[in-house]
Parts: sequence; structure tokens; C-alpha cells
Amino acid sequence: MLFCIAVSLAYNAVMFRNAHPEPFRLAMMSAVVLPTILAGPLFVYLLLKLRDLRILNRELQIIAAHDGLTTLLNRRAFTERAEARLEAMATGDVPGALFLIDADFFKSINDRYGHATGDRALKAIALRLKECLRPGDIIGRLGGEEFGVLLPGVDRSAAMIVAERFCDSVASIRLTSLEGKLVPLSVSVGGVLFDAQDSFHALYQAADDRLYKAKASGRNRFVLANAVLRETVAERAEI
Repeated sequence: MLFCIAVSLAYNAVMFRNAHPEPFRLAMMSAVVLPTILAGPLFVYLLLKLRDLRILNRELQIIAAHDGLTTLLNRRAFTERAEARLEAMATGDVPGALFLIDADFFKSINDRYGHATGDRALKAIALRLKECLRPGDIIGRLGGEEFGVLLPGVDRSAAMIVAERFCDSVASIRLTSLEGKLVPLSVSVGGVLFDAQDSFHALYQAADDRLYKAKASGRNRFVLANAVLRETVAERAEI
């Protein structure tokens, strides 16, 4: 607006430089008043549009970071946030645990009850897992029927309690198919405990190894390991 007023003043000063004082004064006044009247509403309009663009951009960022079905973080966003949290935790030697969680026999659920029921199962599992967590914990859907959870500041005992809670909470879901048949749900959990600086990739690989063992030994159970020794420290018996 100030730029427009300056241009208008310069233009009128040149155009009315030979005019009498009164017309010149009126011309200079109009050079200030007219741009102000015109630019005011335009300025407000542009501010509103910029606000709308900021809101839209924020909404797009949220959509881009979250899984459309479960509303959890998607794989990319989960990895980025987990890496950032691990880096922050490393400066204070904060312990924690990383879990990989896989829905048991999910392909059979899709084949037997249909993909619509499979989607409902994933949403129900995601909700139960989220209900087991604290506000500062990080959870995401890593793809298909696999989920990831980062628990900052937990020791072995607390991690075991959470893993047990994952299994019990999902197993208690009463999901029925479109035909009214009960759909049994359970999860296998692989976890890795850490108390020093470890890369997300290394922790992910260790947790994935434990998840494989949990599924190979019967499913509906959890297996935890130490990030350094890679030795099993807890294993839940099959329910």
C-alpha cells in the first residue's frame, strides 16, 4: 500500500506540477486517499487468502504424514519422528523400546471375510494399540498389517507390561464380519530395548528379528531383546 501511495504521489506531482496551489493540494490528497481506500480491502482480502493457504498447507501436511485408513502416522512420518526422538534421547542416555507389531493371520482374514472386514480389523487394532500408549509415545502403520511403536523412557519391566497389554487388548476385540461371524484377532510383537545411542535402522532390524521369532513360535505373543547383546530377555507364552 505504501508503494502504491508513493507511486501515486510521484505521478500526481509530475502531472500537476504547473497547476495552481489548490488543485495541486487536492491532487496530492487524492494520491494518498484513493490508494488507501482501494488498497485497504485488497490488503484484508489478501490476508484472508494467506490464512486460508496456511490452513490448507497444514491440512495437507497432516494428510501426507498419516495413514488414510487408521489415521496413524505413515511409515515415512513414523521413521522421521522416531529418528528425531532417538537423537534427542541419545544426549541424555534415555532408555526406551522399539516395537514392531504384526496382525496375525491377516491374509486369512481378508480371504475368508473380505477386505472390508480386513480394513475394519486394522482400524480396530490401531485404536487398541493407541489406547495402550502414553501421550508422548510414537505409533505408526508401517504398511499392510504391520505397526511400529517407540516408547521413550521405559525400562524392561515397563516395556514388558506394554507388550503384554498390546496382546491382551487386541485379543479382546469383538469384531464381527459382514455376515455376523466373529473374527478372531491377535498380534505378534517383536521389541528391542535400548539404553544408549542406537540408530533407528539397527533397532528396527533387532525388533524385526524378534517379531519373526514371535510369529515362528506360535503368534499371539511378544519377544523382547536387548539392543546390544541381542539376547532374548522376555517371551510371552502362547495364549
